[in-house]
Amino acid sequence: MRKRRPSGQTIQVLGVLLARPDEAQYGLEISKAARLLPGSIYTITARLMELGWLDDEWEDQSDARDGRPARRYYKLTPKGRDAAAQAVAEFQAAFAGKGALT
Repeated sequence: MRKRRPSGQTIQVLGVLLARPDEAQYGLEISKAARLLPGSIYTITARLMELGWLDDEWEDQSDARDGRPARRYYKLTPKGRDAAAQAVAEFQAAFAGKGALT
């Protein structure tokens, strides 16, 4: 089976997570930083979790403020850090000078 190259949107999400690899980030925070619609990152994070690149954790409901729902936080796994760095580098090399996202 052929290895599938991550989409540009996935690369944007990985870039956001790599910018703060030691910090867990919640979905809306990631979507804003990646400049993606909020709903689009959940498919991406689910796929990254299946690959073992991300761990997730739900915020304790008692920490939620102003009646908002608990947030789901995502953080790169050690495997995910290495794989994300490689995927971003390969994407940048493949599209260098072609006006692609960096």
